[in-house]
Amino acid sequence: MPSETKPDISGWTVDTLKVYVEKLFEEHDKRYDQRFSAQQESLKDALASASRAVDKAEAIAEKWRENANEWRATMTDKDKNFLTKDVAKGYFVSGLMAAGVMIALVELVIKSIWK
Repeated sequence: MPSETKPDISGWTVDTLKVYVEKLFEEHDKRYDQRFSAQQESLKDALASASRAVDKAEAIAEKWRENANEWRATMTDKDKNFLTKDVAKGYFVSGLMAAGVMIALVELVIKSIWK
């Protein structure tokens, strides 16, 4: 039996298939370009946000350092200007000694008056 060519039932030919595949490639290329552009835009926005966050963090860290230095200076002033425990003990002992002298003087005066 000689081979018979079947009639083209689907309507596809090599040329129409080529055009169809090229059109699909073009559509996919457009979509990939759109995705790439969107990703680039998102990346640019993310980097800008990260940059702003770093700037804010640096400002906060600088403010913290200023406050820490101020606190450190306050503690140094406190140590210089406030009464320490050793000095307070010295004043207390001196006060007790002065009170003892006063008591001795009062006793002396009382004894001299009552004689």
